[in-house]
Amino acid sequence: MSKKNKILFSGGGTLGPVVPLLAVWQELRDEGEWEPVWMGTKEGPEKEVVEKQGIRFVAIPSGKMRRYWDWRNITDFFRLGGAFLYSLAYLLFNRPKAILTAGGFVAVPVVWAGWILRIPIFVHQQDILVGLANKLMAPFATKITTVFEKSLEDFPKNKAIWTGQPIRKEIVEGNKDRAFKNLNFNSEMPVTLIFGGGTGASGINHLVYKALPDLLQWTQVIHITGKGKDLDHPVPKDPLIDKNYRRFEFLMESMGDAYASADLVVSRAGIGSLSEIIALGKPSIIIPIPDSHQENNARFLEEKGAIRVLPQKGLLPRDLVVAVRLLLDPSESAKLKSNLKGIMPLDGAEKMAEVVRKAF
Repeated sequence: MSKKNKILFSGGGTLGPVVPLLAVWQELRDEGEWEPVWMGTKEGPEKEVVEKQGIRFVAIPSGKMRRYWDWRNITDFFRLGGAFLYSLAYLLFNRPKAILTAGGFVAVPVVWAGWILRIPIFVHQQDILVGLANKLMAPFATKITTVFEKSLEDFPKNKAIWTGQPIRKEIVEGNKDRAFKNLNFNSEMPVTLIFGGGTGASGINHLVYKALPDLLQWTQVIHITGKGKDLDHPVPKDPLIDKNYRRFEFLMESMGDAYASADLVVSRAGIGSLSEIIALGKPSIIIPIPDSHQENNARFLEEKGAIRVLPQKGLLPRDLVVAVRLLLDPSESAKLKSNLKGIMPLDGAEKMAEVVRKAF
C-alpha cells in the first residue's frame, strides 16, 4: 500500500474559513491519496465539525490582528509568535505536501511557517474585499483561488485563478421530499429558511420571533438560531407555531435538505451563505452585519439584481414580513433566480482540487 500524501488545512474562529475547505477535501478524499490534518483555534466551532469528517485536528494559539489600538494587541502579538514557532516545529516534523487555507487569523502563522519550509501554499479568497489575514498570506501563496472574477484584480496574474466557491456535496444533493417528510410540513405551502450564518445571529433571531405571527400566515418557516443563540427564547403563543414553524440550533448534514425545501432564504451576507444561495439558485433576503465586510458582499450581488438587501439598522418586523411576501411571489422570485446565473462557477470544489493536483 503506497504512502499517502499529507495535506494540511488551516482556518477557524468561525465556520466561514472552514466549510469551503471541507468541500475541497471531499474531492481529494475520493482519490484515496491524501492524509488530512487541520490546524485551527482552541476556542472556535471548527474542531467538532472537522473531526466529524474524519480529519485529525490540531489546536494552536490564535490572536487577532487589529488595525486599531487595543491592549489585546500586545498579548495577541506574543500569541502569534508562539503560534508561528509551534507551526514551524509541527510542519518541520510532519512535512505536509500542501497547505490550504480560506482565511482566518489562525492560518497566518501556519502559512508563514510553511513558506519558510518551501511547502506549496494555496490561499482561497472568499469576500469581495480582501481581509487582513489574506493580505498577510497572499505574498507567500503558490496559487490564490477566488470566488468572484472581480477578485482577480487584487492579486498577481500569475497566481490568481477564478474557481468559484467550493460547495459541500451535502448542500447540492439535498432532497426536498425527504425534508418535507422529516419536518412534517405541508408540500402545498411555501417554505422560508432563515438563518444567521454558521454561528447564528441574535439580531435576526429576535426580528423573526416578533414577525412570526404574521409570517406563518403565508409561509412555513425553518429557523436556525446558531449554536448557543436564543434556542431557549420563548416563541409567540400562536396556533400556527406547531404547524408551520421548526426551530434548530444548528444544521450540518441536513442543511442541504433544508435548502431543497426552501422557496426563499433569509440570511446574513457571509460569503459561505451567499455562495450556497448562488449555487442553488435560491431567491433571498440578505441582512448584512452592519458596518462590516458583509455589506460589500451584499452590495456587489445587489447591484447585479441577484438578491434583496434589508439593512439591519432600523429594520422592523413588518419590513421583513413585507419583503418575504413580495419574494414569495413567483414573478418576483424568478427575477432573482435569473440574475444569480453566471455570478460564479458552480464546480469550485473540483476546480480547487485540480489547482492543488497541478502543483505536483
